[in-house]
Amino acid sequence: MERRLNFKKLRNPKTLEGGRMHVTASHFKIAHQLFPQNNDFSAIYTDIKATSDVEDNSDLGKAPKRLVGVWRSEALTLCTRQLDLAMTLGAKTQLEKNRVQRMLHRDGEKLDYNSDLTNVPHCLPLDCYSTIYLNTISEVERNHLLVKEPIGLQNILLEIEAKTKRGRHIIQRPGRSSLSGIEAGSSSHNRMNPE
Repeated sequence: MERRLNFKKLRNPKTLEGGRMHVTASHFKIAHQLFPQNNDFSAIYTDIKATSDVEDNSDLGKAPKRLVGVWRSEALTLCTRQLDLAMTLGAKTQLEKNRVQRMLHRDGEKLDYNSDLTNVPHCLPLDCYSTIYLNTISEVERNHLLVKEPIGLQNILLEIEAKTKRGRHIIQRPGRSSLSGIEAGSSSHNRMNPE
């Protein structure tokens, strides 16, 4: 049975499990904010095994290392990192930004080759799984994963990157319906777009 999160009852984020649940809930929230119409994408971020990295805490004096499961596709890993960036950029205050950065801080990453089938999330879209991983497991194990149809993670990644890239958006002031005044050479054009 797949374990789903109850986002209203998050555990103490100071514990490892509570911290992973908090990260997963944050990923779900930002994924839903960025793509409110794409429930398939947001649904990925309800499974703690799919989206919150397992961590190697062997050296207590350092931040934990991120263990990236070999089952995870590069597109899913990159989407998750872009959601991390979106959470940081979306922080309203410096205090909130610092909190998000502390929550996400890791001391590098390494591949987790010890992932057995019980640690691999089930019922995810095909493009969440690494092709290399799927080719190394048996047909019985693949059937056990209950893989869903792909959702176009590569395209979603491009959309997230566009939404988090700085300097790509022209912000209009209230009451202005077009950029025609700006294009005519008004002084606000020179401030917004010094060419």
